[in-house]
Amino acid sequence: METLCSIPKLTSRCLSFSTSLLELSRFHSFCPGLPQELNVRRGRTAFRLRAQPCSGISTIHVKESRVSRRQTIRCVGSGPEPEPYDPDFPKEEVFLYRRTVYDHKDWSRHRSSLRHSRHILSMRSSRVILALWPPVFGLTTVSIALSAYNECILSHWLPSFLPLLHVSATPFQLMAPALALLLVFRTNASYARFDEARRAWGSNVNRTRDITRQALTWMQHPSDAEKVKKLIRHCVAFNVCMKHHLVRGGDLRDDLHSWIDKEEIDGILASTHRPNYVLQVMSEIIHSCSITEMQLTRMDVNMTQFADNLGACERIFKTPIPLSYTRLTSRFLVLWHIALPLALWDHCQWVSVPATFLSAGALFCIEEVGVLIEEPFQIFPLDNICSTIKKNVDGLILAHTEIHHCHKHPPKGCDIPKKKSSGDAPKS
Repeated sequence: METLCSIPKLTSRCLSFSTSLLELSRFHSFCPGLPQELNVRRGRTAFRLRAQPCSGISTIHVKESRVSRRQTIRCVGSGPEPEPYDPDFPKEEVFLYRRTVYDHKDWSRHRSSLRHSRHILSMRSSRVILALWPPVFGLTTVSIALSAYNECILSHWLPSFLPLLHVSATPFQLMAPALALLLVFRTNASYARFDEARRAWGSNVNRTRDITRQALTWMQHPSDAEKVKKLIRHCVAFNVCMKHHLVRGGDLRDDLHSWIDKEEIDGILASTHRPNYVLQVMSEIIHSCSITEMQLTRMDVNMTQFADNLGACERIFKTPIPLSYTRLTSRFLVLWHIALPLALWDHCQWVSVPATFLSAGALFCIEEVGVLIEEPFQIFPLDNICSTIKKNVDGLILAHTEIHHCHKHPPKGCDIPKKKSSGDAPKS
């Protein structure tokens, strides 16, 4: 029996089959390529998991069959060798399929008065929280060890010359505002990068619409017909190339083959900087068309904006927030929580263990959000943005065709003004 399930459902299903999360992560690490298979055998039952990526979402076909009692787990495929298990895998995995584009229903759910209970109930499946287990559980273990040591001292289970480990809470009260400022500045700086990158991609969408409209309206000479088509094709190709320039994975040829010619794809793939190459092709096409100087200038403004958006995204991608600031925040958080149980011991005793756990979980989550949005291109729904660009261009081409057809064969009730000839005199 064939069933279709998404990656999150695959995780729970595979765990119920007694497969390890390590093997699952190795299998998923080569999903974004050709179809791959994972054969899981348990007792007399075998499960064949075949992954086929589809629009950024990996779909899994599960097939059940009867086999021998021997238990094996085998990965079959032509992808790269699986990498060792990475504790950050749950966090990185979410980038492959959770790139949300909101609609009216999503915004209504986002504003719901029940959102708080929903967020609390979904904590167990939160990828960010699951990715924080190394520092949080490590610091909680330190707190348990310090509390156990102090308990042994108070119970006289250790030599009397060993000191009780506790400090005043005053230094922590004085340093708390500094830690808060570090986290606030870190998160604000990351969001500023996130916002700038999203504005750049929004500008790309608008410039694509504008330059397509200009090309269809202004380039009316019969000799420019093929040039207009090529210009529009490369306008879409620029955004696709820019997406692949910023995001790892994916097949550029596969994304372009349904839109531009094979020879044009070969030229793009052979270039050293593909978005720049496409921009240059577009500029050459514009300058070879029969348009006025004013129209040429207006279209060149859009080309310049494309280049500016590309440069802004490259700057964000290649230049992180100063590493000294990131390291300072990380070291401050770790050292703070190592010493926190000592300040809490006099007042809280063993309650300092859950207090340290909750404090570390909350503050490290805030810091983790800042790190996640610092490089925003893995979060953005760039596939959806490129699809929107293609739909917009198709819509403009269709509207242009219908308007021209209406000019030549005006139906009853079609009130479209005719073009003025150059010899028409203005009305007095």
